[in-house]
Amino acid sequence: MQPVLRITGLAAGALLLAGGAFLFGRSTAPASGSVNADCQDPKQALSRAIDDAKTAVDDSVAQEHGQRAVTVILQNPSCFDADTRATAQEIRDSQGQDPITRFLQQP
Repeated sequence: MQPVLRITGLAAGALLLAGGAFLFGRSTAPASGSVNADCQDPKQALSRAIDDAKTAVDDSVAQEHGQRAVTVILQNPSCFDADTRATAQEIRDSQGQDPITRFLQQP
């Protein structure tokens, strides 16, 4: 086989492979609106946690609801912007320990 034909054949094969991979990726990708639909539950849970914290009569209960809000944000990073995630992480870090560690260390 001549070198020019070999190179042309390899280039055509590479283009077909890349095109097939692109089409396969597009066909298996989630619909553009599905990411937002997946975030509906975490955003509702965050809203409920904030509302519960605002209406709590006891500071410890309000803090528990606040912790729930932080957990919702940190466990669903694709649903919240970088500023919200950073704030939630700062709150978690300022407490020094995660809730499970604090619970296990209680007398």
